[in-house]
Amino acid sequence: YLSGLLIGSECHDLLTRPPARIMLAGEPVLVALYGAALQALGIADNCPVQIQTAEEVTLNGQWAVLRQYLATPYQP
Repeated sequence: YLSGLLIGSECHDLLTRPPARIMLAGEPVLVALYGAALQALGIADNCPVQIQTAEEVTLNGQWAVLRQYLATPYQP
């Protein structure tokens, strides 16, 4: 019940400030609930929604940090 209130509140806020795109990442059950809320409010019709697993997002973030680290010159 409580997660439904939170999801509804967060998605409703997007109606006043619609983003250019949305990335949903997390556990499949919560991603499905957010997706349903975005559909019900019509947000998904006007904004591309991309879905990734939590593992994909974590690995992409770690890869970005490593690339940045390797591109920075070593300074002892």
